[in-house]
Amino acid sequence: MALQGIKVTSYETDERWAKFVEERETTSTTDLRLWNGKILQDQIGEFDLAIVDGPPGGENREISTKIASEKSNLVLIHDAGRKFEKQWQEKYLVEKFKGPGKGGNRWHFWMRKEKAKEEEKKIEMNLIKSDKPLFRLFCNTRGDGGAGRSINWFMERFIEKGWNVEYVYSNPQPSGTYRRCGNPNIVATNNLDRLRAPCNVFMLASDDFVWEFKKDYVVKMMSGINAKRKVMYINYRIGEIGAIPWTQEWDKYLFLNSELKNAFESNYMKSKSFDEMYSFNTKVLAPPTDLTEYLKNDPDYSLLNIVRHSSQGDSKYAKDFNGKIRRILDKFPNATIRLMPGPSFLEDFGDRVIAYKKNNPPVNEFLKLGSVFWYNLPEGYAEGGPRVILEAMASGLSVVTGNHSGPRDRIIHGENGFLCSSFEEEMEAFRELSFEFTRRKMGEAAKEHAGREFNPEKWITEIIGEER
Repeated sequence: MALQGIKVTSYETDERWAKFVEERETTSTTDLRLWNGKILQDQIGEFDLAIVDGPPGGENREISTKIASEKSNLVLIHDAGRKFEKQWQEKYLVEKFKGPGKGGNRWHFWMRKEKAKEEEKKIEMNLIKSDKPLFRLFCNTRGDGGAGRSINWFMERFIEKGWNVEYVYSNPQPSGTYRRCGNPNIVATNNLDRLRAPCNVFMLASDDFVWEFKKDYVVKMMSGINAKRKVMYINYRIGEIGAIPWTQEWDKYLFLNSELKNAFESNYMKSKSFDEMYSFNTKVLAPPTDLTEYLKNDPDYSLLNIVRHSSQGDSKYAKDFNGKIRRILDKFPNATIRLMPGPSFLEDFGDRVIAYKKNNPPVNEFLKLGSVFWYNLPEGYAEGGPRVILEAMASGLSVVTGNHSGPRDRIIHGENGFLCSSFEEEMEAFRELSFEFTRRKMGEAAKEHAGREFNPEKWITEIIGEER
């Protein structure tokens, strides 16, 4: 920091270390001071940022945490998940600071609540003064999976279209995708009062937050939405969407598959106590995915090279997966299977079954190794999209998968893939795909279908509607 011209005052308890740093690292903006870790002999003023990374041993960091909480509006805590560090944060930071924001190597970031409110007020004023339309999105997804990538794509596209974008969440921090690669022009906040501020388009991405929809705090929060257009994106489970009053009469409902859409319409009609046909403003769309690089892939169809990738480890592998692999290898002596990543319980099948680490190589490069995509899931496992099927089809691979949920809306059975109700049907699909002509014909049909049907810009058209 000092090398960047920032004035740094560092309180050190180890005299030898302080001398070592002073001899090698210091600049005119560095002020090294010795202290005993308990009492500061000199008077200190306010700091713009306080970093707590000592004295050694978490049990010895109470006083440094206390001083940081008194002398700065911004506090960084290292080794924040350890027992004593958690205790000192609870004692000195939780009540008066907003956080923690998490990142880096075991760091927590805290901002004094008064300071956070000032920053949020600045954000609000900037949005109010702007002549750009405002797209506000609410989503409580935590990770870096399909939901996180989808909402990040929505927000990026609205930024590119010249809109202001505000991302509201009620968790302590935004999604993993946003933390990893969020656009700095997106205004992200967990100040739920922002939901009552006016906007042009409001979008709610339900994800697993759907299980909270009947709770009083959500009813109150969502009943006060102030938007010219309200769009609900249902990407996980339907729950009681359509039956809960605040989920009714939105301008648009967008679904990842027809099963979700049909369940919504059923919920709605039952809640209204009528059985006649009703016109719903609904649309089923494939997950918003940029397939540009995948569409450039040119598979080698000469051999039956089966590939499969998924992002959630063992949860998407059936317990009898090893037995299924064994049957495929026995039935088709020239077949190979590549998994990224493979399940933790994968047996050693020699060089005919190769397991890769997650995203190594990148998914686009991994799919080039295949001529067929196999997406076998545990019995009863439902998929919203799934994005992996889009990427495989765009790469020119026919898909063998289950006859349920998302795959039904992505695949035309017998034309660009196979929707199977049992593993025996999957084996029959592989028998048909054991011929190079069939692999090529269906793979080319899959690529053509993906390029035509899975254009993510369709989402933006549906979200904006008549609001321009």
